[in-house]
Amino acid sequence: MRRQIDRLTGQNITEHQLHAWTAPSREAWRAPLEFIPAFEASAETTALTAWLAGVRGGRLLIGREALNAELGRLERQRDEAARKIKQLKTQMGEGE
Repeated sequence: MRRQIDRLTGQNITEHQLHAWTAPSREAWRAPLEFIPAFEASAETTALTAWLAGVRGGRLLIGREALNAELGRLERQRDEAARKIKQLKTQMGEGE
């Protein structure tokens, strides 16, 4: 895991640093924010990012969930545009 973090950050992270960042007894010592993505990637998790999204009132969507959300957003935009087009045509006397 440490080697992968080194590779992803371009910095040499020691085992001591990793232990200091993650040990429950070290509440006053936190991992630098810029290392969080590399830490998550090497641990094969998105827990920290999902937690941060939740704190901000959001939700982390990855892969198919993200694609489905984008598809839904685009479909809602399409439906709203169709509704507005119909309304304008009615106002112009073109009917349905």
